[in-house]
Parts: sequence; C-alpha cells; structure tokens
Amino acid sequence: MNNFTSSHLVQIYAAHSVAFSVCLLIFLRTDISRNIIYWIIANLLGTLGFVVLYFRGDEINFYTFVLPNALNFFGGVFRALAVMRPMTRRTVTRPDSLFLLSSIAVFMLLAVPQFADYRLVFVLASAMLVAISSAIAVIRNPLWAGSSGQKWLLAFLAIAITGFIWRLSRAYPFGPYSTFIGQSAEQYAGLVVLLVVSFFLQIGFMLLIADRLRRTMQMTARRAARANERSRQLVQRRQAAEKLASERLRMLNVLTHEVRQPLNNAQAALQSVLTEIEPEHIQRDKLWKAASRAQSVLDDITLALSNSIVGAMVVQRKQDPALRECEVLAIAELSRTDCPREQAGRIAIDTSEDAIFLAVDPILLRLALRNLLHNAIKFSPPDSLVKMKVEPDADRLGVSFQVTNQVAAAPYLDKISLPADSGPSKWPLDGKHLGLFVVSEVARVHHGQLNVKQSDEQHVTVELFIPK
Repeated sequence: MNNFTSSHLVQIYAAHSVAFSVCLLIFLRTDISRNIIYWIIANLLGTLGFVVLYFRGDEINFYTFVLPNALNFFGGVFRALAVMRPMTRRTVTRPDSLFLLSSIAVFMLLAVPQFADYRLVFVLASAMLVAISSAIAVIRNPLWAGSSGQKWLLAFLAIAITGFIWRLSRAYPFGPYSTFIGQSAEQYAGLVVLLVVSFFLQIGFMLLIADRLRRTMQMTARRAARANERSRQLVQRRQAAEKLASERLRMLNVLTHEVRQPLNNAQAALQSVLTEIEPEHIQRDKLWKAASRAQSVLDDITLALSNSIVGAMVVQRKQDPALRECEVLAIAELSRTDCPREQAGRIAIDTSEDAIFLAVDPILLRLALRNLLHNAIKFSPPDSLVKMKVEPDADRLGVSFQVTNQVAAAPYLDKISLPADSGPSKWPLDGKHLGLFVVSEVARVHHGQLNVKQSDEQHVTVELFIPK
C-alpha cells in the first residue's frame, strides 16, 4: 500500500475531514447540538482509521486489521447517530435503530477466530447496514424535512450502499479479495469511490445544518415579531385603559365637587347659625338643638360620602398614593375639627412631641383619623373622653395613631371588627364598617397596620400604624 497514489488518497481524506470539522466547529458557536458533535467525532475516528490503515505496513494480522476497520466502522456509526433522532428504550425498535444495532452485531463477528477468513465480508456488510440506517434516519427525522441536504445525502448514501454491495461481491469467499485497500485496480477504484462519497456526504450534512439554522433563525424572527406585536397591542390596551381611567377619575372629581359643595355650604350656614344663637331662653334652646341635630346629620352624610368616594378611589387605584412629608400633628388637629362642634370638645390629642413629620397622603390620613374619631364618639358614652395619642414608635420605625374611648356596650368589639382582607371583593356593600374599611385601606396603601385591642372592660384602643 505504500505507493504514491494510495498515500495521496489518505492525505486527501484526512485533509477534507479536518476542513469540514473546522467548519462544523464554527457552527457550534451558534448551534450546540449533538448532531454536529457526533459528526465531528465521526470525522476524527474516520481520519484515524485511514491513517492507521495506511501505516500498518504489509503485515496483516488480527490486530492490524481490526483496529483501523473498527475506527472506520464506529466513525460510520457516529455519522448515523448524527442524522437520526435520539435512541431511547421506546425508539429502539425503529427501522433505523434496528439496522444500526444489526451492523454492530455483524461487526462483532470479527472477534470470532473461526471467521477470520470472512472478515472483509463482515466489514463490508456492517458498513452497508450503517449506510442503510443513515438513509432511513435522514428520511424519518423531521429535522431534515424539506432540506436540500436531505436529497443530497440520500443520493450519495445510495451510491455508498451500491459500492459496498459491489465490493461485497468481490470479497472472499465470493471473490479473490480479503482486504479493502490493496494494489489492484478494483481496490484502488473502491477507495476513490469511498473518498468521493465521503466528500459529498460532508457537503450534504453541512447543507442539513445550514438549512436547520436558517429555519431556526426564521422561527426566532417570527416569534420576536409576534412578541413585538403582542407587546404593541398590550401597550395600546394599557394606554386605552389609562385614558378611560383618567376620564372616569375626572368625572368622579366633578361628581365629588358637585355633591360635596352644597353639603359644605349647608354645614357652613348651620355653623354660622349655631354661633349666632345663644340659648338664653327656651325658644332659642330648642332652635339650637334642632340646628345641632341637622349639623350632626350633615356631618354624617359628608363623612359617608367621603368614605364612599375616597374608598372607591383607593381600592381602584393601581399605583401607590402620592406621598409627601407632612406634619401629622396638624393633620390630627384638622381631623378633630372635622368632628361635630359639640363633640369636638370631648376629643383630647396627646403627644410628647412638638412636631412629627411623616411621608403620607394628607387627605387619606385626615379621613382615616376622622373615621377613627367618629367610631370612638359613636360607640362611647355621650360625655366620656376620647383620647387620640400620636407618638413615634422607635421599635417599629414609624408613627402610631391610637384612639382610645370608653366602651358604651358589651358587644363593642364585634361592631368594630376589622375586614379580614382588603380589595374590591371585601367592599362592605351593606354600608356597615365602611369607616374602618376605609381606614384599613389607608393603612394598606401606606404599608401600615390597623389593630384593635381592649385594654380592660371599660376601654378600647384602635391603632393606625404607618411606617416611615
């Protein structure tokens, strides 16, 4: 075999295997798949097999025959694995898997000494079975469907199978040859055909990988386009929802002004009447009491409307409220003045600080404190003291607003039970506990807490805590 022609054929085979392997390594940078890795391993094994076959010399024995042919055979096995779907226990009965396993079984017959004279037959038969397995795999694998490389591979696999059948017909005992490569013209022609088929199989596999990468890029581009379209539609829907919410908010503000302004005017007029009336005799005393009752009714209506409107806005609002640093003692004093005039004198604000600043929504906090005071006045004896204690809480890093009042009736705690949860599903549709519901929502949007505790049988404390 050590002649000029055979030496150049081996060099050409090694060179084209290395060149195509380098190209596949470049593909690995964008597509790390077992198909490419298997094909590179097949090229490595095939190149080593031909190099060992060339340098074994003229001495041919069991080891010098089996080693190079084993390298070439298992190179073919890895080529079949590169084009077929993964083999599992469930798919081992597929035709391509059966042909591949049969080829391995036939090749193992080389290890039987009694079959030494027929070793070329076993080598050619196992190679032909590997080629048939590869052809079936190329047809059945959905990865290669519609690829131009599929037809290319099938054509040259058919040539390879035909070549193996032709060489098999010339192998011992059917013909005079016991080795695949030798000095005869037939052996040389077989090597040339194998080299040409190998070259075009490399091109076919490159086309398979290139077509798959192209389809993958197209699918990625389509998915990106669909995602962009969905994102655009979501943005449009969000903008439409924001526009609708803005319109509803403007309408709500208009309705709020239209409903509350007449009530505020009526409140101011009644306060003016109460200021001018001096209960010096019975008639004026009756008039003063009637005006006081009307003032109290208007206060309750105004508070209920404020709770309904502000509560709806807090529940429906998706973003956090606009917080700003405020002096909360001043807000507590404003909430006290919001109470009916004859009841405001019962309220005492207790604090150890001259000023306490906290990041809050002042409107929401004022309404929440107003509700706490309203509940304390409502459920306590008429002339009892209601105490609001405002103090910083160093342990919890925030400010505590505690409203304590005397208990007017035993089931008082049941009447002020807090909502178990907040949100639209817990809205008190029957109107009960609406004030405490609003307070709990104000605590929630400020990331705070609302707690109720009964220190003794006579007094109850409702605490609103807001962290800094």
